[in-house]
Amino acid sequence: MLLDFLRFDSAEEVRRTFILCERTSGESGSQLIWRNPTEEEADSFFSAYQTGIQRVSDILLTKGLW
Repeated sequence: MLLDFLRFDSAEEVRRTFILCERTSGESGSQLIWRNPTEEEADSFFSAYQTGIQRVSDILLTKGLW
């Protein structure tokens, strides 16, 4: 997978690289919201990435970011 070839030097770089899509429901119906990861999400991802055990795609899946 192409995602698995991405390289990161910091959690801030993780925040700038990924855009997450979430579905929300409100009075006007369902909407998609696009956002960058929070600092906590980026820190958690980067910590797992630095261990070098999981591929990028696996980290995204296990952290609920994909």
